Amino acid sequence: KVPRPELMNGTQLATYMKGFFEDKALYEGYTGGIPGAYQNPEQYGTGTDWYDVLTRRGAAQNYSLALSSGNDKSALSVTGGYFNQDGIVKNTGYKRFSLRVNGDVKLNDNIKVGVSLAPSMQMEHNNRQNRANSSGFNVDGQRAIFASALMMPSMGSPYNPDGCLSLGVGTFAN
Repeated sequence: KVPRPELMNGTQLATYMKGFFEDKALYEGYTGGIPGAYQNPEQYGTGTDWYDVLTRRGAAQNYSLALSSGNDKSALSVTGGYFNQDGIVKNTGYKRFSLRVNGDVKLNDNIKVGVSLAPSMQMEHNNRQNRANSSGFNVDGQRAIFASALMMPSMGSPYNPDGCLSLGVGTFAN
């Protein structure tokens, strides 16, 4: 099992933030009060585990088929392959299709001619953001996504009340 980062749940984080503002008032003379979002920490329960929101189990499929034929004067082999892997970050993955053809013919006792062909096609899905001349948001692969998720307040939700995906966490501040 892959180790997961230990993070505060919604109640724990709101309790911590409430204490932060209480200490700030007590020791620094802060007079802004405790923000409403932190006044009742128990309302959040476990909150959102942003690591779970981003990740999944990465499944892989690998298939190959080989055919060969030959006699004392010639030989032919053909191999085809398919590989598909879902990335552990949701909406990422990798696919590869491959083919290999080998053939040879014995022209006489001293001369044998052969040919090999091995094309492949690879498709990455959202594995590398911000390639040169693109407008992607992530300059270092997936690490910035994880760093951002670890900084998201666990009191927030990835979804709006109507069920559609939220593009921000609203009133919470770290």
